[in-house]
Amino acid sequence: MEMEDSLHFEVPFTLLFRQWKVDNTKDAILSCLLLMIISLLYECLKYGRFHLNTVLGKAINHTEGRATSKVIRKVSTSPSCQCVPINSTKQPIRTPKVKRSKCSSIRRFLKSSVLILHLTCCLMYGLEMFISLSLMLSAMSFHIGVIVSIVVGAVSAKIILMWPRGTRPVSDNVLNDTQCH
Repeated sequence: MEMEDSLHFEVPFTLLFRQWKVDNTKDAILSCLLLMIISLLYECLKYGRFHLNTVLGKAINHTEGRATSKVIRKVSTSPSCQCVPINSTKQPIRTPKVKRSKCSSIRRFLKSSVLILHLTCCLMYGLEMFISLSLMLSAMSFHIGVIVSIVVGAVSAKIILMWPRGTRPVSDNVLNDTQCH
């Protein structure tokens, strides 16, 4: 059996693997439904990774000192942190000596959280690429049912994920995504 080089509806065709042979109409419908679900899950994965990247960006900002500076300010204004002044002997300088370890443990926790988020994003991206390339290779079977099912799955995911919830749209990057499968 040769590979088709034009769009077709013919039933005996192979998807992705030699073992995935579609011999009858029932197998074609089941394969198209499976590809539609995979396409829908691919779009959900992409959407979820976008939101996880947003969380990761916020976490990186916190590890750069924005969150811990608030903790240092709170600790340094407490009355138990009075130290000998450097410039003057009249007023004590309020700097935390003992409680800085609390800030460093918070920074370590935030850095480890950022690492976990970053690794999760990387794994999600790898899975996203695998699914994307598999869908593209499936579409290269040139079977119209396969192509339509991939498109319907992607559009269904966009409809579900972008359904108005009384808030503004997420981002132009997610809404205007033209990445091919």
